[in-house]
Amino acid sequence: MSRPSPVVWVPPASEASDPWAGRSFAVDRASLSPDATASTVAERLCSTGAVCLVLSHDLSTEPTGLEVVRAVRDRDPDIPVVLHTAEPDGRVASEAISAGVTDYCYGDDLADCVAAVLDDAAGEDPESQQAAYRRLHDIVTDTGADFETTTRRLLDLGCAYLGVDIGFVTRFVDGQQHIVTATGGHDDIQDGASAPVEESYCRHTVAADGLVSYRDAATELAGDPAYERFGLGCYLGGKLLVDDELYGTLCFADDDARDRDFSEAERTFVETMVDWYGTELERQEAEQATAVAREELTRVLERVEDGFLALDADRRFTFVNQRAVDLLDLETTDLHGQQLDEVADGSAVSSFVPALENAMEFQDPVSFEEHLPSQSRWLSVSAYPADDGVSVYLRDVTTQKEREVMLDDLLETMRDLVQADTKQAVADIVVRAANDILGLDFVAVRLHDPETGELALVAGTDGIFDRLPDRPTYDSDEGNPGAAYTAGESFDSVIHDHEEIQSARYVPLGEYGVISVASREQDPVGDVRRGVLDVLATNATAALERAERQETLREYETVLENVQDMLYVLDEDGRYSYVTEPLAEFLGCDREELIGERPGRFLSEESQAAIAERLEAYSEEDVSVAGTYEVTIETADGRSVPVEIESTGLPRAGETDGFPGSVGVLRDVSALHRTREELEAENERFRHLFENIPDPVIENDFCDGEPIITGVNEAFERVFGYDAEAVVGESVNDVIVPEGREKEAEELDEQADGDEIITREVRRLTASGERDFLFRGVGYERENGTLAGYGIFTDITARKERERRLEVLHTVLRHNLRTELTLLTGYLDLLGSTVDAPELVGKVRNAVTEIENLSAKARTLERVVDRDTQPSPTDVLPMVRHVVERERQRHPEATVALDAPESATAVADDGLDLALSNLIENAFEHGGQHVTVTVADGPETVTIRVADEGPGLPEHERELVQGERDITQLEHGSGLGLWVVEAAVRSLGGELAFVDPDAGCAVDLSLRKQ
Repeated sequence: MSRPSPVVWVPPASEASDPWAGRSFAVDRASLSPDATASTVAERLCSTGAVCLVLSHDLSTEPTGLEVVRAVRDRDPDIPVVLHTAEPDGRVASEAISAGVTDYCYGDDLADCVAAVLDDAAGEDPESQQAAYRRLHDIVTDTGADFETTTRRLLDLGCAYLGVDIGFVTRFVDGQQHIVTATGGHDDIQDGASAPVEESYCRHTVAADGLVSYRDAATELAGDPAYERFGLGCYLGGKLLVDDELYGTLCFADDDARDRDFSEAERTFVETMVDWYGTELERQEAEQATAVAREELTRVLERVEDGFLALDADRRFTFVNQRAVDLLDLETTDLHGQQLDEVADGSAVSSFVPALENAMEFQDPVSFEEHLPSQSRWLSVSAYPADDGVSVYLRDVTTQKEREVMLDDLLETMRDLVQADTKQAVADIVVRAANDILGLDFVAVRLHDPETGELALVAGTDGIFDRLPDRPTYDSDEGNPGAAYTAGESFDSVIHDHEEIQSARYVPLGEYGVISVASREQDPVGDVRRGVLDVLATNATAALERAERQETLREYETVLENVQDMLYVLDEDGRYSYVTEPLAEFLGCDREELIGERPGRFLSEESQAAIAERLEAYSEEDVSVAGTYEVTIETADGRSVPVEIESTGLPRAGETDGFPGSVGVLRDVSALHRTREELEAENERFRHLFENIPDPVIENDFCDGEPIITGVNEAFERVFGYDAEAVVGESVNDVIVPEGREKEAEELDEQADGDEIITREVRRLTASGERDFLFRGVGYERENGTLAGYGIFTDITARKERERRLEVLHTVLRHNLRTELTLLTGYLDLLGSTVDAPELVGKVRNAVTEIENLSAKARTLERVVDRDTQPSPTDVLPMVRHVVERERQRHPEATVALDAPESATAVADDGLDLALSNLIENAFEHGGQHVTVTVADGPETVTIRVADEGPGLPEHERELVQGERDITQLEHGSGLGLWVVEAAVRSLGGELAFVDPDAGCAVDLSLRKQ
């Protein structure tokens, strides 16, 4: 059975020559199938049993040699693998090294590279390795050498073992690589030299998990700033970590490239050096930190205010600071090595030696207070035993003891402050406590007056008034009291202008005032009393706040007794603790009867549930909750009244849970409910009208002037052919305005975008085509300020068609009639000259004239009906006189009498002239030659009566003119004059009436005055 060749080679796609000629090792060539993958190739190669695998990067199949390298390493991380390219390729080399290739080569170096790998795989000289490790051991265990000497010896050893000239240790600080120690002749790699990390070989080292090596940096780092700066041909380095933090690197290099890669044995040797060096750095830093901490601890123990001493397991002193010497009144600090018993004999230490002995014997910490009568001092002693001795802390607590006594005496004062209900009472208690408990002779309390802004003296000790009379009243920012009050901080002050007083202290009482303390000493109160005085001031401030609150509460109670609102207060049990008289009267009870009652007595079941929910909300919330809600009250007399309750929870006292109590106001909203019901009924009626009106109706909002549909009625859906859902949200103009009428619609929108009613004939697109409508638009403004409106569309298509037909007919008839009458008049003239029948010709001529007058009146009636005027109040007498005078001139044979006041104001325009002229003409025609015009100025109307002596207007003609009878072919008027009068009066907003006097005929024109 043949043994496998040591080398298996996967050649490139195009092989120029055999690179293995003259080599002593056997090489097997591996061919690849067309469908080969990196995984299948790697599996096949790893199963050959070869010592070394050689791959060309450019293979004949789809995977590259680099991809096969990665797949091989997934299966066998240890087998030597060589990757080869025809030309130098830095990218492939870098990725190959990252993938774990044993070596990379290019061009004709393939055979030499594989030979070197095989040599490394066969192993180095064991004796050489052992000698290197023995030398390494000797260097690191030489206790006589300092760290720098040891470092240089290690670098020299590494250079000799690796066969390179340069060795160095770096440290990284703020992006710079600093050379700590170096060996070799490279100009840029010497002790103290530095360079940016980004331009160093070591930046690759710190980015990797293990050692980083380069056999031929010119190829592998082509274009890299590190190679450009240093020009090292080969490199091997590892990063140094100190307590898991990056320190720097330990590296070896040479100016020339190596003919082979660094072997595994060489890398292991350098890794050993890196590990030891990092550990040694950690040890040195730890020793330095320990020394610094020991020195700092000694300085701290000497500086602290507490005394400290330490004993070893044999009860000998190992340390005593100066404060302990002072507290124990010892003669010297040189106690190191002395026995505890020897030092304690005859000193203050003797009083607590037994306690220290017990602590050390039972290894239990002990703390106690010891009184030293000889020094009038109290000490707090804390002893902490350990196996090697005990540490003892001593603290002077004399001041605390004195303060405790004073604070105990202040307890009764605190109770008095709690019960004080006025600010004056608080001030008196403060002065008494400062004098009796703190022993202060000169104490004054000044309280701030919000109205005057002054700090008025309200209380003081006898010493203040006896020895310091006529104390001034300060403004809130004046003098030392004002300074303390304004700043809100206590301070001491030296007094220069007084024989007896040398100093003073000023302590603010919040926003309420100041305590002033004077003294004959330079320190006005001393350390102990200073703290107790602050405690007294703090409690006094709280008492002043409480007293002010009680004074305010008394004022509120007085106000509440006089308010007319229905107000109540519930306590923490949900019972009435206060009600106003109006609420009691509303409920039908006495106020005293309601106190202690629950609201549920006056509530319906549904309302009781609402109240319970509200009280639960007050109980759960951390802050006061305000709200308004409605319930129904059942009064004592049996009435059910809807009320609105506006309530809020009372502030919580501390950390208490549950219902904190509440305050509320009741308002009778029965009238409001009635108004709401009426409004709802009105809305319902309006909605019914909206839905059932036979004309199409649109409801819309105006958005930037554009009418947006918000609702339509059924008539709109029927006429315009849209469902409401399809048009709601759309613009009215986009839905029903025909093409070409957009501008007309926009002008209409501008007029409708307000609160005026507009009327306009428009043409709109319906389901059956374009039709004419009378549009009436009503705009209004909502409470939120937005504009909305309604549009009503009345179909007038049939009327418009009829009007157009009548217009055509009228125009044709009028033209033809005028033409025919002209011809008829000509024929009558001709006939009159040829026929001897003057009477007959005269009758025909009169008929022609009558027809001409009728045509003229028809045109007048048309003008009256079509005219669009805005009559206004005016004096009608000048117009009446003008018409009467004109008619007199037209009919000189007749008489026109006028009975009128000097003036009479009514709503009129030239339509009155037309109406009055036609009435007088009609009177001449049917009533004779005497006409009377009378003007009567009434409170609301001006009445113009035209009377004649004729038989009067037939009843059926009156009814026709007044619209009480329909016009038919058999029922019609005899003329158009009265129709002209009726139309003119109606255009003025007046009325036409026929009067039946005792003789003759009379017609009244009634014009409104406004």
